[in-house]
Amino acid sequence: DILDKNDVKATFFMIKENEYNKDEVKRIQQEGHGAGFHSVSHDVKTLYKTPQSTLEEFSICRNTFEEITGETSNLIRIPYGSKPNTPEESYKILVENGFLVWDWNLDTEDWKSTTDNIVSNVLLNGRNKDELVLLVHEKEQTVEALDGIIMILKERGYKILPIIRRERGYEFLE
Repeated sequence: DILDKNDVKATFFMIKENEYNKDEVKRIQQEGHGAGFHSVSHDVKTLYKTPQSTLEEFSICRNTFEEITGETSNLIRIPYGSKPNTPEESYKILVENGFLVWDWNLDTEDWKSTTDNIVSNVLLNGRNKDELVLLVHEKEQTVEALDGIIMILKERGYKILPIIRRERGYEFLE
């Protein structure tokens, strides 16, 4: 609702558990937001047990998303970032199977911060960057900070764009 109020689209990276929120998953797709996946377990030991287990987790997410929306995506955000945590063979098997790994360049640290700290992190760490890819989570304090984050980014001249799937790959939607 906050994104809609601010005329902003975002990219949501979902875990398998989001299947319990089917209406919200459908809404993401219907309203033109980007959709990607964030694993089944969100546990590094489980996710990286073998390269095949890595591929399986993201394939399960993709299949679940397709069952809910009738559409597909190969966009993923690996828990804790792709570097340095992802073993080379796990990364390789994902890419070989058509997954596009996306990382952030500004961690708002919203998972452990207050609303004011989240906004301050964007203000401080976002300055002097031509492009920002923010990492935010579905936390109460993040929802409370979202209007402020959007306002700051717009005031600084950023275009807020989702990553969307096109016939020939992914791009930012303008």
